[in-house]
Amino acid sequence: MPSVLHHDTVRGRLLLSDVSRGQRSVLERTVARQVSPTDAFRLGHALGQLHRAGEEAPLRSLLPDGAAQASRWRSRIEAAVPEAAGLLRESERFNAALIHGDPSPDDFYVAEHDLRFVDLEQAGAGDPARDLGLLLARWLQSGADMDLIAPFLRAYPDNDAALLNRAARYAGLAVVLSERQKPTADADRLDLGRRLIETTTTPITSALRAFSYFLTPRAA
Repeated sequence: MPSVLHHDTVRGRLLLSDVSRGQRSVLERTVARQVSPTDAFRLGHALGQLHRAGEEAPLRSLLPDGAAQASRWRSRIEAAVPEAAGLLRESERFNAALIHGDPSPDDFYVAEHDLRFVDLEQAGAGDPARDLGLLLARWLQSGADMDLIAPFLRAYPDNDAALLNRAARYAGLAVVLSERQKPTADADRLDLGRRLIETTTTPITSALRAFSYFLTPRAA
C-alpha cells in the first residue's frame, strides 16, 4: 500500500508515495501470461490487508464518510445500470472496510516480495464485496485463467458466504458496465451480468466460471 506523505482533512486530499516505479502491473503480467498462483495468492492477501487497514483508528479518521461516498457512487452507477439499484442499497449496510473503490488489474503492481496498489481516488469506507467482484471480473476480462481465482480467494482473509455472494453480484455489475461501454454489446454477456446482479445466492466462483465461459472465443 502507498504510504501517506501528506493529508488535508479539510480539502479531502491525500499525497501518497509512488509504488509503481520500475514494477509491472498485474495487468501487464496477465497479458504476458506471467502471473503465477503465488502471485494470485499475494493479490488476494494484499486486497485483504487493504480492507483490514480501515480498522486502524488513525487511518479511519482520514476516510470520507462512507454513507455519503456510497450515495454518490450509487447515483452514478444506478444511472448507468438501473438493474443494480437493489444491490447498491443493500451494499450500503456493509460500509465498514477501507476499499479501493474502483479496482482493476492495472492498479496492482508486483514488487519483489509483495503486491502494491495505486489509483486510490475512489478509496474510502465501503463494502469489500465491491472490490472483490469488480477486480476479479476485470481480471478475467484481461485474460486471467480461472485457475488463478482459487489461490486468490484462499488468501483473502474473509470467506463469509454473504460477502462472497455480494461479490458475485458486483462481478455481474462489472460485466454489464463493460458491455454497455462498447459500440456493440454482447447480448449473452449482458444477460449473464443482469442475472448475476439480481441473484443473491450465486457463489463467486460459479459466477466467475460462467463469465469465463462467455469470454472464450466461440465459433461462428
